[in-house]
Amino acid sequence: MDDPLPKQRSQALWDNASGETMRLIDEGIRDIRQSLMIMAQEVAGSVRNALTALHRRDADLAMTVLDREQAIDAREVEIDEKCLDLLARYQPEASDLRFITMAMQINNDLERIGDHAVNLSHRTLDLIRIGLPPETLEVIAMGQACVEVLEDATLCFLNQDFALVQKVLTSDDEMDRRRDKIFRTILEGMMSQPESVEARLHLLLISRDIERIADLSTNIAEDVHYILTGQTVKHHLKPRAEE
Repeated sequence: MDDPLPKQRSQALWDNASGETMRLIDEGIRDIRQSLMIMAQEVAGSVRNALTALHRRDADLAMTVLDREQAIDAREVEIDEKCLDLLARYQPEASDLRFITMAMQINNDLERIGDHAVNLSHRTLDLIRIGLPPETLEVIAMGQACVEVLEDATLCFLNQDFALVQKVLTSDDEMDRRRDKIFRTILEGMMSQPESVEARLHLLLISRDIERIADLSTNIAEDVHYILTGQTVKHHLKPRAEE
C-alpha cells in the first residue's frame, strides 16, 4: 500500500504556496489601487489649477501645471510596471485579472487627462497674452462640471461604487449638450467679430480639451463597471443576453 503521507505533505505545500501567492496578489493590488488614487488626485489637481489659472489670468499657476507633467508621466510608467510585474509573477485569474488589466487602462486614461490639462494651460497662457473672450466664463463652468465628473469617476474606483458608476455614465449626455451650446456661441462670436477669431479659437480648443477630459472620465467609470460586473459598457454596447 502506498504511503499517504508524501501526498498529504505535497498537498499541504501546494496549499501553502497558493495561499502565499494570493496574499502577494492582494498586496500588489492594494499597492496599485493606492498608486492610482495618488495619480488621480494629481491629475485632478492639474485640471483644477489649469481652470483656475484661466479664470484668474494667472500665468504662474498655469506654469505649475506644465511643471507637473513629467512627474505625472513618470507615475504612469511606474504603475504600468507594477501591473505588468504582478501579471508576470503570479498569473492572477478572474476578478484579480480584471482589476489589473482595467487598472492599466485607467492609468493610461489618467495620463491622457493630464495631457489635456497641459493643453489647457498652454491655451490659457495664449489667452492671457491675447485677451479673454466673453464666453470664457461659460467654458470655465463647463470645466468645473467636468472636474466633478472626474472626481466622481475617481471615487467610484476607490469605493467600487456601482451607483456612482451609473451617475458618471449618465453625465455624458449633459456634457455633450454643454459642448454643443458653447461651440455654437463661440462660432457666432467669431462671425460677428472677426477680429476675435484667434482668441475664440483658443477658447474653442479649450472647450474641446474639457470635453475629452469628461470622455476619459467616463472611460474610467466604464472600466470600473467591468471590474465589478465582468460586463463591458464601452461604446454604449449592452451586455449580451444569456442564451
